[in-house]
Amino acid sequence: MLDSLMRRLTSVGCTNAEASRSLPSDDIIRDPFYVIDRGMTLTMVPDAARAWIGQIGPRKHGRAGWYMPRGIERLLPKKYRSLRHLDPRLFMETGDRFRDWFEGSTQRWVTVREATKTSIVLVGDRGETVWSWAFTFTPGEDDRTTRVHFRFRITKVKIRGRRLPLGMRLPDWYVPRWVVRWFEPLDYLYMELFRIALNRR
Repeated sequence: MLDSLMRRLTSVGCTNAEASRSLPSDDIIRDPFYVIDRGMTLTMVPDAARAWIGQIGPRKHGRAGWYMPRGIERLLPKKYRSLRHLDPRLFMETGDRFRDWFEGSTQRWVTVREATKTSIVLVGDRGETVWSWAFTFTPGEDDRTTRVHFRFRITKVKIRGRRLPLGMRLPDWYVPRWVVRWFEPLDYLYMELFRIALNRR
């Protein structure tokens, strides 16, 4: 029962049609270790949704941050609070590169593989681990809303063994699938806060 619930969380917020359709990132990782789909409706036109999402990324690397409701961001140091306005200098374009957003990843880069009016595809790697993140933007049920579909795909996550005294080292290991699944409720919670924050901008 718990396993079934965790599986359902990989596509919560998406319709069956959205979860089963192909996205521009699917050819990057043909046999992914893990896939998560998310869907949300934003109360803004597609061009605006594309602009807001097209500037995300870590504030410490000069991006717009990760949108959260104002009440939560007030609890954070100012340097971590996301922008509340659009900055055209940050809009993603095909071929752009910027620093990986994980702490300590100063030597890793995220590449914008595709950035069109209807989609954005990001690709990153951490050693042997490769991931892709696709966003698509389609008009909602009326001309004032946008349906946004996110898909995250990743290869197996390899963890390097820790160094030990006397030049010894623990063996490398791969993160098991059940560990990754425990992040899904947190991912779902964050995406709900992300949606709320964008709809209030």
